[in-house]
Amino acid sequence: MKFSSTLLTCLLASSTVFSYTLNKRDDFTDKLKESQGDIDKQMEQMKEEMEKMQGSMGNLPTGSTPELPSTNTGSTPELPNLGSSTNSTSPTDFTTTSNTSFGQLQNSDVFNEECQKVIAEYYSCLPKKMTDKNYDECCNVYNSEKCVNIYKKKLSENDACKNGTEDVEKQIAMMSGLMDLSCAKHNGKYCPISKLNKEGKEITQSTLEDTCKSQECLQKGVSGLEASKQWVQMALDVQNKVSEAFSHQKRANANTTPQEAVSKIDGYLNELKSEKCSAQAASGAISLKAGNLFVLSLGLFLYYLL
Repeated sequence: MKFSSTLLTCLLASSTVFSYTLNKRDDFTDKLKESQGDIDKQMEQMKEEMEKMQGSMGNLPTGSTPELPSTNTGSTPELPNLGSSTNSTSPTDFTTTSNTSFGQLQNSDVFNEECQKVIAEYYSCLPKKMTDKNYDECCNVYNSEKCVNIYKKKLSENDACKNGTEDVEKQIAMMSGLMDLSCAKHNGKYCPISKLNKEGKEITQSTLEDTCKSQECLQKGVSGLEASKQWVQMALDVQNKVSEAFSHQKRANANTTPQEAVSKIDGYLNELKSEKCSAQAASGAISLKAGNLFVLSLGLFLYYLL
């Protein structure tokens, strides 16, 4: 999810990416006509909220439609276009110049010039688009010494960005968590959860137990799952703003609701945060496709929407 302007801007701009099956479209159209007035009213309210959010987040520049992850769990879903130049054709062109999409913060009244440069540095570590073909390259950039040092500090800990950056700081932390889930390494090798995510395989109890063997893998696993949970909860928040006519229209290939996704992610977190984790004494099996986790965390925004 190019991540442009605010979250809700992304959601509405990318609505054309999703489609409904033909056998549901007639029913959908009827419901749409019946509740068009309510929908228009709610959309207007959402538009007003977006305008308010743009001001609080520094009016981040708008771009083209976000590239949402594939629902094909056989391949690695694509991460949003986050950091590189809008003119670049390379998915991993992590330029930090003024050509960087997030370097061109439009509202200079909100972020001073020095803070804009700092924010651009954070986003320069995030991939334009992450696929199975450039997965390692994206992770190498994110795990580089330069980017590790950048992310050691919260945005507000930089002298140039002391005030008024709370929303952007949360956004950066969330995306960093998702990258931790994808790219965590220990002794130069992918951590268990990151390895399975790269391969599109299932996370099992043994994967969680192996994660507990490394403090670094455990820390980043928890960080990543918490970020995923935040994404899903944000999707739920948006869903609640949309009329009943839309809220019951599931995508044809979706088989997990956002509520179920939150519950499953909570299961992972409970396991990794428990005493059983360090003792490696858990029993039973918890299974969810790693590829699906990204679909849940990055692609459920429009699960019930347009």
